[in-house]
Parts: sequence; structure tokens; C-alpha cells
Amino acid sequence: MLRLFLVALLAAQSAVAITNFIGCATELLAGCIAQVGITDQPTCVDKCAASGYRYIYYQDSLDSPCYCSANYPTVNDFTPSSSPSCDTSHYTVERIVGTFTYQFCAHNVGGTSSFSGTVSTIEDCFSSCGPYTWASWINNGGTFCGCWADSAPSFTNDQTCTYPVYKHTAGSTDASGIYRKRDAAPKRMLAGSNGVSCPGNLLPCLVAPTSDPSWEDSYECLDTVSDLEACGGCPYGLHPAASPFIGSAVDFGQDCSAIPGVALGGVTCAASSCVVTACRAPYELDNGICV
Repeated sequence: MLRLFLVALLAAQSAVAITNFIGCATELLAGCIAQVGITDQPTCVDKCAASGYRYIYYQDSLDSPCYCSANYPTVNDFTPSSSPSCDTSHYTVERIVGTFTYQFCAHNVGGTSSFSGTVSTIEDCFSSCGPYTWASWINNGGTFCGCWADSAPSFTNDQTCTYPVYKHTAGSTDASGIYRKRDAAPKRMLAGSNGVSCPGNLLPCLVAPTSDPSWEDSYECLDTVSDLEACGGCPYGLHPAASPFIGSAVDFGQDCSAIPGVALGGVTCAASSCVVTACRAPYELDNGICV
């Protein structure tokens, strides 16, 4: 079963979470998850990093200022700022550091680029610039990306952040070690009294009941679209605190592996439904059912 777990001890590791300034946004990107109860930016960064997210949205003037996102923004989501910080009417957007690190902001960027073109997202720009030393982008009806091989690109008026400029060792693969490790490792997620969150499209599902009273606040992040043992929904129900973020109830899921007569490896979960392809003897497959 695909399950992501958070460990409370990640708080000790989160001190190593480092971010790059990306830009100032007027609105939240779709899929941003509110981190209720967090009211300072360093804690917000650590929480998002520990939960496996890549992007942090923070607006100090809000009662709930901290949001995490696993989705990649485009530069159409941003507005130019006067410095690598944002006023209280905008969200400051940060990215968990990969190999590229933020250097400065510029109003104009010049020099002979090794690569320039329109890409889909900021992540695509960092990927395109992987073989080169410098990377930058600007909103130009899409994500216009530029890469420079060795010397820094020329720039003017570094007080207006139209072009954020980043640098890394040419040839490095830009991926956050913290993000990659936490995204791949099993994690136990404990619900606090202030809310729940899960990376990407995973749902916060209640765990199996135990004699421990705290089980009612414990949950696992499950992929109910393809999880063999939680196909179509949460086996023990959705965590009640998740409804403000999800907006509707989630059906109880099915354990596809428990279907009578199914052969080992003869069933998958696809699009939230069990799909049987093979049965064990003496059962026979008849229109997707072992009879």
C-alpha cells in the first residue's frame, strides 16, 4: 500500500530546510494547503519541507499566513517586486533549495545566453539550465527562460525583481535533497488539533482504530486513485478536519487484494476502481469477476 508517513522527529531535521526566493504572488496556486496554527515564516518553511512539499506561500497579514504546495508555479502567477521580499498584500513564494541558489534580482538581464526560450513552468527552466551555471526567467506570455554558461549575465536596476537570477555548478541535477528524501520515504503523519495536510493529491485517511485514544487524531496520506488497499477512498474514513480543504466527503475505499478468488498480482487499482485480470484456481474470470 502506498502510504506516506510523517514522524514528529522531522522537526529536528527541519532546521536544515533552506529556501530560494521565487517571487510575489497575488493569489494562491491551486492545490495550496493551509497550515493552520503556524504564524511565522521559518516555522512555515520547516513544516512544508518536513511534509514533502517543494513550494511555500506566506503572507504575514493573514490570520492563517502559511501554505504549502507540491505544484509547480508558472511566472504568470507572479508580479514584479522591488526586492527579494514582498509587501503584506502579496504572498512571498519560496522554493526548497535544489542545486540552484538565488543570487540577485534585476530589472533587465543581458549578455549572450547559452539557452533561451519559452518553457511551461519554473521547474522546466531550472531543468533546461542544468548544463549551465546561471538561470533566470521572466513573464513573457509564458515562462521565458534564459541560461548562461560561465560569467554572470549583465543586469540593470537590481532593486526591481523582474528577473530573479540563480546560480549552481554547471551539470548538477537540480533537486532538493531534503525534498527528494522526504518525498520517497515512508512517513507517519500525526494530526494536530489545528488541521491536517497531505502532499499533492493524497488524502488524509484515518488509521485503523486502536485502544489508544489518540488514534482518532492519527491519519495516513493515501493515494485513493491507485492504492491497492485503499482503492476509491479511505478504508476507515477521511479525517474530519480535512473537509475544509477537500470540500466533500470521500467514500470508504475497497481493499482490492481481499477480493475472493483473485490471483496474486491479478488485480490493480485504476482510477479509484479495482480491476481484476487473473483469478486463482478453481476460480475463473468472468467480466472482471472471479467466479
